[in-house]
Parts: sequence; C-alpha cells; structure tokens
Amino acid sequence: MFPWKGYAGFRFVESKKEGEFDLVIVTHCNVIIVELKDWNHHPITAKGDIWYKGDQNMGRSPVSVTRPKKFMLDNKLKRLSHKFSNKGFVPRVYFFVVMTGDADFSQLPEDQLHHTISLREFLKYSNEGTFNHYFRPHPNEKVLNQDFLIFDKLFLGPQTAPKTLRVDGYEAKEQIFKHPKNVYREYLARSEISSNSEALLRVWNFNKVEGGKAYTPDGRAEIVSRERAVLHHLNHHNRDLYNHCLRSLTSFQKDEITAEYCEVYELPPGHVRFNEFVGKYGAAFSDQDLSNIAKLLVSKFGDLHEAKVAHRDIADHSLWLSPSKEIALSNFISAYHRSTGTVGDYRKALAVGAVEAQDMLDDSDLTPYQKDVHALGLVCWHLLNGRRMSPKSLEAVQNEMLACNEWYSEVLLDAVAANFSNASEFFEALVEAEPADDEMSTFDDVDLDPYRHAINHLRQYREDGEFIVETSDKEVYVSGGRLVKAWLDCGGQGASLVSNFQVLGFLRRLDKLKSVNPSYLPTIRDYGIASKSSALYLVTDLVDGSTWETAKIEEEFRLDSVSKLVDAVEHLHGLGLSHGDLHPKNVMIEEGSSSIFLIDIPDFTPSDDEPKNHQYSPDNIDGCTSFERDNFAVMKMSCELLGMAWGVKSEKFSSIANAVLVELEDPQFGFKDLGRFKKALNTPKVETEQEYIEIIAGNADETVTLLPDNGHLYCRVEKTLKNHLR
Repeated sequence: MFPWKGYAGFRFVESKKEGEFDLVIVTHCNVIIVELKDWNHHPITAKGDIWYKGDQNMGRSPVSVTRPKKFMLDNKLKRLSHKFSNKGFVPRVYFFVVMTGDADFSQLPEDQLHHTISLREFLKYSNEGTFNHYFRPHPNEKVLNQDFLIFDKLFLGPQTAPKTLRVDGYEAKEQIFKHPKNVYREYLARSEISSNSEALLRVWNFNKVEGGKAYTPDGRAEIVSRERAVLHHLNHHNRDLYNHCLRSLTSFQKDEITAEYCEVYELPPGHVRFNEFVGKYGAAFSDQDLSNIAKLLVSKFGDLHEAKVAHRDIADHSLWLSPSKEIALSNFISAYHRSTGTVGDYRKALAVGAVEAQDMLDDSDLTPYQKDVHALGLVCWHLLNGRRMSPKSLEAVQNEMLACNEWYSEVLLDAVAANFSNASEFFEALVEAEPADDEMSTFDDVDLDPYRHAINHLRQYREDGEFIVETSDKEVYVSGGRLVKAWLDCGGQGASLVSNFQVLGFLRRLDKLKSVNPSYLPTIRDYGIASKSSALYLVTDLVDGSTWETAKIEEEFRLDSVSKLVDAVEHLHGLGLSHGDLHPKNVMIEEGSSSIFLIDIPDFTPSDDEPKNHQYSPDNIDGCTSFERDNFAVMKMSCELLGMAWGVKSEKFSSIANAVLVELEDPQFGFKDLGRFKKALNTPKVETEQEYIEIIAGNADETVTLLPDNGHLYCRVEKTLKNHLR
C-alpha cells in the first residue's frame, strides 16, 4: 500500500486562484486533493453556495471551490496517461475538504458532506482495510507509487509555483522583512481589485514567541491588539500623527487569532523603508533636503513623545519615507504608552531591536523616551550622510561622529548620548543649531508648479447649461456630460503660503484617489490649477442615477445595497481618507448596475471648518472625527433603508439593531469602525444561547492554571472503579 507522496502549497502558474492546492496526495492507486480548513468553535452551515461558521460569512463553499481543481487535474493527467505504469488508464482523482478544527459540520447539505471530512476520519484511510472499503481500487491501479517521477515533473517543475498568500483582498507579492526571531514576516501585497493599491501584509507565527501568553487566544489577542491600542490613543491625541502611521485594515476578532495570523496594513503610496530610501534616493537629494527630512522625522517623534508614547523599536523596519519627503511610522508592537504601560517580559521577544550604539551611552538607566532619542540620533546620522543602517555601519559610528565638523554633529552626539529627555528637546536643538542661511520653509510654492496649467477652466470646459452652484468662491456645472467643480481664487502664485499649502494637500489627495481609482467614486478625469482663471478645478464623471433617499430599491436587494455602502466607506477609510459629510443626498445608486457612488468627495474648503451634518453625526459632533461621522451616517442610512427605527430593537433585523445599540452605548469605541456592524449584516435573526456548565474539582489542593486550546477547555467525564463519576 505504501509509500505515498504529498505535494503541498503550490499552484499552476498558468492558472489563477482556481489552480491553487493546499495538498495533493499520490497514493499507490489514486490521487487525492485535500483542501484544509482549520475552523473552530462554531457550527458550519450552508445557505446556497455560501458557508457560515456560526453567523460569520466564510465565503463560497470550499467544496464548490475545490471541485474545479479536480477537473483541472483530471485534464492534466489525461495528457500523461501513456506514461503511467497502468498503461492507457488515467489515475482516478478524488477530493476532500478536511476540517482540522473542532467546528461541527454535520448540518451541511448531503452533497457537501460527501466531500467534507474531519481530520480524524481522514487519517483512518491510512489503514488499508478502511482505504479499500471506500475507494475500492482495481488491482491494476495499485502501481501508481511507481510513477512518482511523473508527478514530480508535474507538481515540482517550472509550471508550478508556491501557493499565493491572500488576505482580505490583498495578494502577497514579495517578502520584504523577517523578524530576527521568526515571530512574524512582512510582505509587500497588492490589492486584487486595484493593481495600483499596495499594502503591508504581516504574518504572525506565535509558536515562535517565548512564554505561555502566545499559546492562548486571549494572550495572542493582547499581543496583536497592543499596536491598535497605541494607534487608537494617537488618533484621539494627534490626528495628523495618526495619519502618518501604518494602520491595520484587518478587522479584529479574537477567536480568529490562531497560531498563524495575518494582518493587512495600509501602506502610503510611494513609501519605502529607510535603507531602501537611502539606497534609491539618498544621492539625489541635496544636503538641505536631507536636513529637512531629518527635522521632519525628529518632529514626528516629538509629537509621539508629547502623546506619552515611546516607540522603543526605531530601526530600518519601522521607518518609511517617500521621494516626496513624507514620513510614516510602523511596528508599534513593543511601544510604551502611559495608559497601558509596557508589554513586560514580551517586549524582548516581540521587538526587532532598535538601532543602538551602547558604547556611546553615558547612563544605562534611561527612560523609554531617551532610548528613542538615542536611536533617532543614529538614524539621523545615517540619513544626513546618505548611508544605510547595518551592524557594520554602527561599528565605526562613534569615531566618525567624533571626527565630524558638520553643523549637526554636536546635536547628534548629545542625542546619541541620550542627553535630551525626549524628541521634542532634540528637535528644538536641531533647529537651533542649523545655520540661518540654510533655513527654509518645509513648504515651497514651486511644489504646485506640476499642477498649474495655462488654461481658463470656463473655456477649457464650457458649461452645457445653467450652473448647478455659482457663488463668489465656487462654481459647479456640467460640461460635455461631465461634472466640473471650480474653487475661485485658489492656488495662484501670489497667494499666501498657508492657502497654497492647503491647495497642495487637496491636490495630493486627488493624486492618491486617481491612482487607486475606487469603483465607488466617480472617475476623476482632470484636475489642477487653471492659471488663467486663478481657479482650482476638478473634472469627474457624472453619475446617472438616484440618491440613496429617492432610489426605488426592492426589499430583497436592500441588504445588498447596505453591504455595498459599508464596503465603500470601509475601503475609503482604509486609504486614510474620509467623506466627513455623508448623508442620503450624496450617496448615488447608478441606474441599471445598482452600483453605489459617493459624491461631493473630494471637496475643498479654504477654511479649516469641515462640512458637518448634525442629523447623520453622533451627538458629540464637535468631539468626533470625520471617520466616526462617516460610520454613524452609514449605520443610520442603512437602518432607514431597511425600515428600522434608529436606536431601538427590531424583530426583523435583531442583530443589526443590537449592533447599532452597542455602538450607541459604547462611549469609548462606538462608531470607531464598521467591524461590528458589518458582522451583524450576516447574522441570523435568532442567536443560540450558550449553555454554561459548572465543573468542581474536589481533589485539587492548590491553585492550578489551565490554558485553553483554541479558546476551549476540554473535560472528559468517566466512571471510576468505585462506581463514582470522576
């Protein structure tokens, strides 16, 4: 019967997702395709071709997903039939969805159950009697294990590649970082919807984290959620700093954090890690440019320290820079912040290791902020000298810094010696030391030159009819079937730096949206500054449809429309952008396709006042962010479309109503994101109640710590020889 041979985690390069295989086993007589699912805690059910784990939508049936793989393999084996030992006969191919977790799948339909099996039952096929009873092989077939070389060429040759890693709609393209202790790996990932949208994909391996915490769902959740907690704190303390940090796009669900867990992080366009930036672009920047970037970097950490957060892991892996001289921070896994303290003994296991030169420290008893300053001093030295950071570069850094006569040398020496209590003091010293002749504004009006066009917007885009909006500072009209918006007296070369800085920020948001081209926003056709008419202008497609409040949506399609709205706003927020003034009149449903479009975005406001709508915003409208206002509006508009009263229970949509009540009654986390509401959209009306069982251990004479397995503790009850239960 044996040997058998297995081929795991591969795909056929000419195929897409349909050609990916978890495991293919070549036995002595047939071929078995195995699709693995490690699902736990909740029963598996099916509605049509969709599987659910409890009330969570798990996507298309794995049986339906795997069946085409069998047909694909059948066709490939047919072309090789003349090579097999059983001449002229094609090996039979079977497929199974093997459930490795504890989820009960007995409620699946019969046609799905036929191909779904537990790991324990699947392993029984290693017994020859059990194998023959199920597969009933012909005697002539029992020679397939003589043909392993044929399968090696098929599965290990140039026509196959490792299976693609996909998470939350992003596909891993290239591994760009590996934790020194293998705690996690990070990949550059690309959106499956928009090829121009990239993200950072982090894959945790909690088996590599020392200590017992990583072996329980609660412990793993604490580790993963820590970075989110730090960023949540920054979001409320300094929104601009928060926008310059990489943020997780993955919904946090404690039960889903297994030993291998994946997260997708937003990656700002054009940003690369520190060493790659220095290698690619460092030589192209002037000394003044590098000085400005160094000051910007230190100022960001000054803001971080003012928020009572110390990073404690500053190195190449946690610093991101772009050719446009922008900076982003990441990897707050081992950060310190006052409200939650430290990660204790796990910091050393989780931290990559901040860049450091211990010989240059005068005092080992330093605060977390001083340790950040020490690392920042070394980072700035490498940046200002156009060098990558490495253990070799740090060996000679002390002698090189002592021999340096540049204006920044004394300040950097003080920083590396941790003579500043925080990054704000470091920044002030750096600015004060810089020669007056070299001082220049971070913003330069020439940054707007690429956006300036020698046109008059009214002549370039002549109106088809009456103006939709015509005021002293704004015009909106239709030209050639497209929507034209113009903000008058904006972006001129004689305008104030403050005003033009706001214009530049708006134009860069347009750059980002045009590169991503989200399907839920009208396509951007043209934008810039019309020099001859002194106007900032934007040209987009005109949506042909009805607004959310006037659209005639049949009842059976309303939940689908709600899901589309949730997905659109969630993706927008994932780009680091918000609408800020969402209400039923600026959400359109396209005629024919029923696609959702958000309108009146992007919009430019010369003042700092954001447009707000009290009816579709939380009560603390002035104390919440534009993202929170968006989330509130999405939920309220959804309830209105479904015919639900706001903030009260509902018999027809109980899970959705309960989710809204949770948001309204949660003063700390209410309306922070759409995760809980989105989960409720697929929740059945009736939720099963948990049954609690009390277990008393009568023979325990000391405290015993029980660590759960995948969130569960298992108890076995059997009779003793004394006929008592034990």
